[in-house]
Amino acid sequence: MRYLKHYMKTLFKTPFVLAFLILGIALSFIGIKACYYYYYFVDYSIPVMATVIESYETTTTNSGGRRNTSYVVKYTYNFEGNTYQSKRYKHSHDTSRDILQYHSGDTLEAFINPDDPSDAVIINEFTWTNVLAGILGIILIFTSLIIHSKLSPYDKTEGNIEDLFNTIPNELKLQVISILNNISVEHKFFESASFLTSRLKIDIHTAKKLVKIIAKEGGINI
Repeated sequence: MRYLKHYMKTLFKTPFVLAFLILGIALSFIGIKACYYYYYFVDYSIPVMATVIESYETTTTNSGGRRNTSYVVKYTYNFEGNTYQSKRYKHSHDTSRDILQYHSGDTLEAFINPDDPSDAVIINEFTWTNVLAGILGIILIFTSLIIHSKLSPYDKTEGNIEDLFNTIPNELKLQVISILNNISVEHKFFESASFLTSRLKIDIHTAKKLVKIIAKEGGINI
């Protein structure tokens, strides 16, 4: 639990890693959802003839000024005496520029969900783009986790540093203060941390934390 808190706290301090993680989650969601939807969730098993109403390109601008282009095809079809209309092209909900080849009045084959005839798709298959998106997303997730663990390693003594400080004999603390007071500024922090490392048999990272606490207690700026 302590490791998880450390991970979440430090994650937001490395924005580029966070960006990779979010991108990985998004790509994984898009790819895996399309495959799952195709194989397990809905069976678009009934083919019908559909008539294109229109196809067009639409452009929106987000708050950052970036323009996003998407493509829409509207079509209508009949099933069991009822008429339905859909704009869905394939399982992943994204639509390529290829749909602009369809014009009003063109006929094409659509596939409907027998449990909900109003739900239909034109491309009744997932593409390698979906598979690659899912794989790339998973790679990005694991890569960002590994990079983050390297940039912000978890110190097991982090939660116990105060307890460790309280176990240090006052005599040893005074020796550290003496080092801080008598060694040149550029060397005193390293020398005092090295001294604690040898006396307490701890790693240099933990020793530096202890030196900072001792210095603060002794009113010394380092």
